[in-house]
Amino acid sequence: MLAGDTGLNGSFQPVYADFGTKHGARLAWNEATPLIAREIDGDINFANLETVVTDRNDLTANMKLFGFRTHPSGVKHLMQIGLNFFSTANNHSMDFGLEGARETLRQLNMTGVAHAGLGANRAAARAPRLVITRGRSFAIGAIGIIGSGYGAPAEGEERPGHLSYGSERDFDEGVGALAASGADYRIMSVHYGQEFEVNTNARDRSRLSGALAKGVDLVVGHHHHVVNGVEVVDGRAVFYGLGNFLHWGTQDMGRFDVCRDYGLVARVHLGAPAGERLTVRAIEALPITQMHKTPRRMSAEEGAKRVHVLNHLATRFGTSGVRFAAQADGSGLACFAGAESLTGAIGQRCGTKPAVTPAAPELAAKIEGACSRKVVRIVENEDGEVEPEFATVGDERPALPFSPW
Repeated sequence: MLAGDTGLNGSFQPVYADFGTKHGARLAWNEATPLIAREIDGDINFANLETVVTDRNDLTANMKLFGFRTHPSGVKHLMQIGLNFFSTANNHSMDFGLEGARETLRQLNMTGVAHAGLGANRAAARAPRLVITRGRSFAIGAIGIIGSGYGAPAEGEERPGHLSYGSERDFDEGVGALAASGADYRIMSVHYGQEFEVNTNARDRSRLSGALAKGVDLVVGHHHHVVNGVEVVDGRAVFYGLGNFLHWGTQDMGRFDVCRDYGLVARVHLGAPAGERLTVRAIEALPITQMHKTPRRMSAEEGAKRVHVLNHLATRFGTSGVRFAAQADGSGLACFAGAESLTGAIGQRCGTKPAVTPAAPELAAKIEGACSRKVVRIVENEDGEVEPEFATVGDERPALPFSPW
């Protein structure tokens, strides 16, 4: 089970053991998850933890627009509902400096949860984490944008950090470490790209899909706050962007267009004959809403519309772009070779070869217009003061008030 950006506190808010805050209002941990917990049902349940993890309020924050810290008890709640693997390589890992990064490592290690990306030094940041489930070994590594002016640690330098997507050397090292892990299955988490952009550019596609040819089996992308398309090549998958999952520091994406107003939870079903490598047999796509507070599945009607959005985005990848068959519950289902041999409901549903149907003409036109729109961040007003907002290129509608969080 794959989910996107996650954190349980507002920007630069103090941490408390029993709750987080959003716009000054207290939110208990269990208020966040009752509508989404039942979807977290994989053997490996992944999310990108886009926050410092600490119980301290005396850490010095870096000077930036948005900064996040979550109390360890909030992370423990996420674990209680089933999340069992976190990526920590992202542009908020250093929001409270080196000491904040050390706190994240200390606290996550104390909880016993598996995590990858942030490390005490370069070797630790590069090393994938090994997980054993159902008799198979899974290596999971993470790389991402480094915020707050920090670069990746140099070789032999004893300071925390993570590998940077912006560095070809770092990217190649991360891929190489996974390929050399000897694991049965290799997953790479990548925090990258342009916020609010739903269309994967050619360079990012080349880098991420290229990792598959170098030994990575599954690439999990995030950072955009919006969902990008999915590609499967020879049984190996790239999720170019999952969007937000559960982050109290984010804004309500429901105010945006049909291409940007949802997040994605994905279930990736793997299988293989004895002695052969695991491949993707089926993918379930679950469009979600209310990621800023209490995430939940979209209604059947609205979910089906976002399945058509996913199919539209897949056209950028040609025949390897994943097209999903819209299901009665608003989810999407894609079946690949061997899917009918999966046990349970997915094998039965794939055995009937679910049909991928085109969107109705009016919806198709709406999706085309929304997904082709460019969203540009403006961070300075006419007085030279920081005042972010949204503007749209090629669209005469007034700019929307902006807060990416």
